[in-house]
Amino acid sequence: IQLFAESAQEAYDLTVIAPRLAEHPDVLLPVLVCQDGFTITHSAEPVALLGDEEVRRFVGSYDVPHPLLDTREPTTQGPFAMPDYYFELRRSQAAAIHAAAGVLEQLCDELEELTGRRYEPLEQYRLADAARALVLMGSSAGTAKDVVDELRGLGQPVGLLRIGAFRPFPADAVREALHTVPDVAVLDRADSPGGSPPLHAEIAAAIHGGRTRLRSIVHGLGGRDLHPEEIEAVFESLRDRPAPDTVYAGLRGNQ
Repeated sequence: IQLFAESAQEAYDLTVIAPRLAEHPDVLLPVLVCQDGFTITHSAEPVALLGDEEVRRFVGSYDVPHPLLDTREPTTQGPFAMPDYYFELRRSQAAAIHAAAGVLEQLCDELEELTGRRYEPLEQYRLADAARALVLMGSSAGTAKDVVDELRGLGQPVGLLRIGAFRPFPADAVREALHTVPDVAVLDRADSPGGSPPLHAEIAAAIHGGRTRLRSIVHGLGGRDLHPEEIEAVFESLRDRPAPDTVYAGLRGNQ
């Protein structure tokens, strides 16, 4: 399970949620709280912390559902499975990730009640009437929101969709959010040489059959900053017919 934080505050809040999500009996899978190196990890910004006892009550006690040495209920432990069971094991993991979406929503409700802060696995920002939009994850969303506000002030109908949970991927919600947006650029802080960058591939699969035109943008590899003027250029490029190939934003030289 992969949850992506936009800010240091979200990284903290997701770290509080993660044990409950990982240890839920319908899930029982590792949870990754993902934050951008340098941009979040080495920046200074205020973070509201909970008291230790509040966190302990929220997380609860650790209860292992299948202990390694329980003579009353013997189990097989290990990373290896033969063909006669491996297929069923993988299908069970897929079902657990699917169930994690509902569990995450419940935990977000609980954390909001405790802190007043809301974490959304899928955030729509000024998207309702947008003609051009970005889809992205992580800290770049904060910069992109400022650009959206600036362009909106100039009368341009632009918006943003931020993916907070890459796994489980909210495909149905993405399809619903983007179905009225004619032109969309998907910004990946990752590349897939010889194929499609990962977020772009998921978005393309989610909206397949719709009328939305997609452009693939790779940015920020190695922690490089994504500047407002580069985001403005991406929005401007969406006025033209989307390019079939991936565009690299913020790349030095003519490579």
